[in-house]
Amino acid sequence: MAYTVPLTSTSCIKGGERPYFVCPGQVCGRPCLRQPFNLYSGGRHFLCRNCYRLAFQSQSETPHDWLLRRVSKLRPGNTLPPRR
Repeated sequence: MAYTVPLTSTSCIKGGERPYFVCPGQVCGRPCLRQPFNLYSGGRHFLCRNCYRLAFQSQSETPHDWLLRRVSKLRPGNTLPPRR
């Protein structure tokens, strides 16, 4: 299957432009029209995370798993980063 995915761009503060995809998906019968950096192949089409209802892995972590992931990033002698 071949189809066109439109591109758009916005101006950057220091000059130039930043390109974005325009998501060709449908949400509740209306065009999605989000402007993501990446599109994902979760089926027959390339769509944004919202259209495929994709979650980040960290959104399904338990507090214990989150802590283990954070601690594994530390180097010897470093401490935990301050909470934001």
